[in-house]
Amino acid sequence: ALHVDGGSAESMPDMIVPLEEHMQDNVLEYNGSSYRVQDLTLVPIAGGAFQASGVLAPVAAEGGQTVLLPVTWTYVTHVIVALLTTLLALRAPGVLLALLVGAVSVWPLAAITGEKVWALVPFQLEWWMMALKSVIVNILPTAPMLGCIIWRWQKQARVRAGYFVYFVFWLNVLWTLGFLNLKNDWVSLVNGLTALSLCISLPVRLHALYSYDVTPFRVKNGDIVLGFGTSLSWLVCYTVWNAMLVVDFAPGLTLQDILFWVMMFFFYYHTGSVGRIEDYFCSARPIQLGAYIAWSDWMGLIPFFRDALGPPSLKVNVHPYFLFIVCMNFLYSFYVLHWELYNWWNPETGEIMRLLSEEREAEHEEAKFEMRVQESTHQMEMDPVMLSQHQNLQLQYAPLSHLPSVQKKV
Repeated sequence: ALHVDGGSAESMPDMIVPLEEHMQDNVLEYNGSSYRVQDLTLVPIAGGAFQASGVLAPVAAEGGQTVLLPVTWTYVTHVIVALLTTLLALRAPGVLLALLVGAVSVWPLAAITGEKVWALVPFQLEWWMMALKSVIVNILPTAPMLGCIIWRWQKQARVRAGYFVYFVFWLNVLWTLGFLNLKNDWVSLVNGLTALSLCISLPVRLHALYSYDVTPFRVKNGDIVLGFGTSLSWLVCYTVWNAMLVVDFAPGLTLQDILFWVMMFFFYYHTGSVGRIEDYFCSARPIQLGAYIAWSDWMGLIPFFRDALGPPSLKVNVHPYFLFIVCMNFLYSFYVLHWELYNWWNPETGEIMRLLSEEREAEHEEAKFEMRVQESTHQMEMDPVMLSQHQNLQLQYAPLSHLPSVQKKV
């Protein structure tokens, strides 16, 4: 038997593959994938049998393509799920929320049937931890954000929803510090320091928004939420940090970083560029990551995916280039923190003034829109002369020639 230590979320971390059934001429055929076994060694075990161990190298099929069908299809299906999620977010946010909430049922189903989700055995500690993570990721940041669209929450409710969602974002970065490998692993250590820096700069920005009464969430065009708790520089640093965090577990996990940027750009152009690209993070990231985790969990119940051998892992933590990347990103995180502090201390010359200006304009347009809706509703019931007077009276808005001075909350 060949002992396989995949070491990634995309494969079984510990598998025993019978060589007699699946291997010929040092080529292992298993679950639609072909691997050449290199550096094969035999280790005697009980009963006079031997256990083989070695390095797996994907074998190219005819045409030069690597046969990694199960793993390749995980990437393909994730892209399809992201596309469907994007369309549902715009056309049927209530349906999307119901699907994400219902997706956590994979864990009760696994417990009832006794099936493993990937390598996770029901009711063991790691099983409970991943089940809890799925509930948190699928529901906590997504429900408040989509609620602003589904239930048309007013400003005060949007303020509470916004700060809660950004708090969940902050926790999602902070909890990764518990997984640092501090033993001779400079890549993981430096990347962890970047996470700590991000956990400082995000509250600084949120405190600045709260201090000067800037609403963190704003609904635009009735189908998208703009959020102002993360700057573009913070998102760039966050993306590099997250990619370097997950690539050590499985290179394919970096797909979720690519997908949320693609979703942000789609929302940006769909809405006619009504906000800056970073303003769409609060909409794209919760639904993208929630859908990614949800579909990953369900794939873990399907033998075609669950029993597949994962691709060779990257030696991230021993490669000098990756150490260079995390070091540069750590230094960049100080630039991010500097500008968040600057915007907090200099509201009239930084982001605060711009956000206040945009918020005033948005409230002005929203008020005009609501009044037009009310007028169209009663138009047929009103006398033409009275209607004209009513329109002249209600649509007399003072021009937004200047902004009020920035006042800090006491």
